[in-house]
Amino acid sequence: MTWGPLDYPYVGDGNLAAPRSANVKFFQCEAFGFGDDAFTTHSADDVSFTECFGHSPRLRDNCNAFEIDGDSRRATLTANRSKNCYSGIEIKGHGNESAAQDVIINGHRDEGSVRSFNFRHIDYHQPTAPLSKTAKNIVATNLVSINPNNDQGFQDEASPRALCISAYHGVSIAGLTAIGRGGYAAGTVAVAIQFKSGHINLSGLNISGWTGADQDVSITSGDKVNVSGLTCVGSAARAVYTGSTVTAVNITGVTATAPGAGAAYGMDLHTSAGVRVSGIAVTGYPTPFRADAVNYLSMDAFARRTEEIPEGVTKLADLDTTKDYYASTTGFATFTDRPAGQGGGNWITHSRINSTSTIQTVTRNSSGATLQTQHWRILDYTSKVVGPWNRTNIGDLVPISGVLAAGVTTPPAGAAPGSVWLLNSAVAIAA
Repeated sequence: MTWGPLDYPYVGDGNLAAPRSANVKFFQCEAFGFGDDAFTTHSADDVSFTECFGHSPRLRDNCNAFEIDGDSRRATLTANRSKNCYSGIEIKGHGNESAAQDVIINGHRDEGSVRSFNFRHIDYHQPTAPLSKTAKNIVATNLVSINPNNDQGFQDEASPRALCISAYHGVSIAGLTAIGRGGYAAGTVAVAIQFKSGHINLSGLNISGWTGADQDVSITSGDKVNVSGLTCVGSAARAVYTGSTVTAVNITGVTATAPGAGAAYGMDLHTSAGVRVSGIAVTGYPTPFRADAVNYLSMDAFARRTEEIPEGVTKLADLDTTKDYYASTTGFATFTDRPAGQGGGNWITHSRINSTSTIQTVTRNSSGATLQTQHWRILDYTSKVVGPWNRTNIGDLVPISGVLAAGVTTPPAGAAPGSVWLLNSAVAIAA
C-alpha cells in the first residue's frame, strides 16, 4: 500500500511527497510467499494493521512481514504476528527521502526472523553523516522475539537481532522479551543501539538463550539512552556493553545470570565518561564489572569510582586512594609524576590501600577495550613517597596477600578488605 504513482518519490529528507494514501485499515489479513514484504506502507498517513500475520517470503532479500517505509506517518500496529522473514517489523527510510515517523506498536510476536524489530534510516549511520531530520518517534509495548536466526540466508547472511535501532531518535519501548535459541556466532548481540541513535528509552527487558553471542544489550553509539529493568538469564557472554562514543547513558535495575559456558563480563563499559549505572546484580560472570579496562570484583568496588580529576591536582600521588579516576589525553598529560614517555591516550588511575602502602595503577585504553599500556608502582600513603614505575612483574613490586589459583577469580573468604591478590598478572581487590 503506497502512494499513487508507480515509482517511489525520492524528494529528500524532511520533505513529504504528494499525492498520499491515508486512513487505510487492515484487519485479520494474512500474507505469505511474497517477493518483497507482506505489508508495506510508503508515503502514507494514518494506516493501521490489526491482528495480521506475515510469514514465509519466497525470496531472501529485505523481505519483511511489516515494513513501515519512507515518508510514512502515524502508522499503528496492534496484536500482529510475523514468522521466518528478514524483519518482523521494519521501520525505515532511504537516504534520499524522509524516514517513517510517529509509529505505534501495541504488541507484536515475531518468530524465526533474522531481525525481529529493525528501525533504521539508511545513509544516516556514518559518523560524518548528518542527523536524520525525520527518523523519530517510535512507541512500542509488549514485544516478543523468539529464536531469531538466519538459517535461510537473508541479506548477505546478516547477523540475528531481537531489536536493532540505527539513527532513530525518540524511541520508547516498554516490555521486550527476547528468547534466543543458542549457538549464536561470536560477535552477535541480542539488542543493539547503534549508528547515531539517541533519546532511547528501554524498560522491562527479558533476555535469555543468546548463548554464544557476545552481548545481550549493546550500546555502541548513542546520546541520551536509558535502560531500566533488564533481566538476562543464561544468555550472552556480556550482559551489557557500552562503547567508546556514547554520552548520557543511564543503566539501572539490571539482574543478570551468566551462561554456563563462555561468560565474560556482567557490565562492560569501554569508556566510563557519560555512563551512569545503579542497582546492578550480576552472578556467575568471571568479571562482574569492567570499566575503562579495569576489572572490579564487586558492586561496592565499582561504585567507588569517579570520572573527573579534581581541579588543581597535578600529581597522581595526590589523588584519593579510595577512588578511581578517568583521565583524558589532556588531563593525564598534566600529571608531573606520570610514567616516563606516557602523555597521550585515555587513562584510568586505580589505587588501593593495604596495611602499609598503596598499589597505584595507571592503564591506557586502546580501541576495542584492549589494554594497551599498564604501569604499577608503590605509593606510601602517609608520606607520599613513591617507588619507580614498573611494568615487568607486579608480584615483585607490590606487597601482596597471595596468588589466586588458576580458574579462581575472587579472593578467599575472610580476606581483609583492601588486601591485594594476584589474578592472571592483574590485580584483584577484596570487596
